[in-house]
Amino acid sequence: MHRRLLPNIDLIPEMLRRIGLSDISDLFSDIPKEIMLEEPPDIGKQLSELELEREFDKIASKNTVGICFAGGGCWFHYVPAIVDEIAGKQELYTSYTPYQAEVSQGALQAIFEYQSLMAELLNVDVVTASHYDWSTALAEAALMSARVTHRKKVIIPENIHPEREEVLKTYSAGAGLKVEKYLMDRETGEVDISSLKPDESTAMVYFESPNFFGIVERKAREIAEITREKGALVVAGVDPLSLGIFRPPDADIVVGEGQHLGSYPSFGGPSLGIIGVKMDA
Repeated sequence: MHRRLLPNIDLIPEMLRRIGLSDISDLFSDIPKEIMLEEPPDIGKQLSELELEREFDKIASKNTVGICFAGGGCWFHYVPAIVDEIAGKQELYTSYTPYQAEVSQGALQAIFEYQSLMAELLNVDVVTASHYDWSTALAEAALMSARVTHRKKVIIPENIHPEREEVLKTYSAGAGLKVEKYLMDRETGEVDISSLKPDESTAMVYFESPNFFGIVERKAREIAEITREKGALVVAGVDPLSLGIFRPPDADIVVGEGQHLGSYPSFGGPSLGIIGVKMDA
């Protein structure tokens, strides 16, 4: 048999013998018999790729597509055509981490442009490229704050994205950090500034704007002032698209999600964790 061809049907008995089986069905013995099909399903005649695509289009045309309000961290945004055009340019495209500079100049150029523009957008000095997602960027910001301040407490708002909270707690547990919350104003959806009480053991205070409910945090400056009075770092979570309208946060560390910048949701990813830092933090 040619080594690049699929196995010939006549070789199946020999292949089974080599692995100590007598029948192909033995390969699936761990599947309960009550859910096994004895015969191929009756799905009609075979279709070509084009015919199958047309059939699916016909079925899909019966759907009524409404406006999607689902979010929670990964959602659809309008992606200008130029984004796909630039992303596909061979001089910038690479499929792997650029650990060999001599063969990855295009990727290095793209990363340089990204970091430079994001630093300007976030009003920070340094931006990484990158973390897994917003959640891991936040967790790394907490670990960084603890190392810089030599403190063990991080304070987060009640209106934080619940998944970001869980990831932060997972990272914090291994690092011995204590995670506390300050409250949310139920009337406005913003933070309750009176409940924010950092102390000398606080490494960082975190807030999001827009927050999980899509509300812009108008008390960001107050949060920063209260935090710095105790020598803690201010960490802000942002949607980078919002910074085309709002001023960048007055924060020592800025984290966020870059999926909004031109990536499609693709059933939940890929994400792009943003983290930027001021050198004097």
